[in-house]
Amino acid sequence: LLQDGWLEAFQASLTGAWKPQHLGLEQLLKHALALNSHAAGRVTHLVYVYWEPANGSKIPEVTTHRAEVAELARTIEDAQPHLHPLSYEEMLDEWISIPDDIIRPADHVNCLRARYGNVKVAPTLAAPAL
Repeated sequence: LLQDGWLEAFQASLTGAWKPQHLGLEQLLKHALALNSHAAGRVTHLVYVYWEPANGSKIPEVTTHRAEVAELARTIEDAQPHLHPLSYEEMLDEWISIPDDIIRPADHVNCLRARYGNVKVAPTLAAPAL
């Protein structure tokens, strides 16, 4: 059910060759399997939407997650299902660009940004040694 890049990611996960710290690889693999088994023969898309704080580029966990997402996207390439990773901010940017004559997302997007758009988090301290 998994082919090409998805199979490569699955095998890397299974053997422990690649264990992302902040990307839920196994969950994405489950979704890819489900899409391929329930939509066999059709073009499928898996949209992975994730939240980042406004100061994400200063947070090591966020930058690690970004690198892991980019690595998965490179591994998957054009395999089925097509992977579309994007942050909520990127998704809202896409929504706000939809012409108002189709739907009117601007008010909704503005409310979401007002509530969630400028959240900053403090960098975490290193975990204590066990």
